[in-house]
Amino acid sequence: MSDRSGPGYTCCAGSVWVRAADFRHTQGIEFTLGRCSACGRKWMHLWTPHAPEGRYVPLDDATLARLTALASGRELRRALEELFDL
Repeated sequence: MSDRSGPGYTCCAGSVWVRAADFRHTQGIEFTLGRCSACGRKWMHLWTPHAPEGRYVPLDDATLARLTALASGRELRRALEELFDL
């Protein structure tokens, strides 16, 4: 969970991950939304069998709102690809 640290996120590295939503997958990467149980910061967890530890990326409220508003099909996959430069 070392990716969940940095300026302003020191509590997140040692906090419990609270799963909030599943954004499915695209290009072999699974996207799961969670939040820090201590501060409530929202994180997208990117997971693939090729990198079993995954990667945590902080999300701001505007980005999360945009992703949540999309249908769960092609539009969402395209937005995730664009956001995470896949």
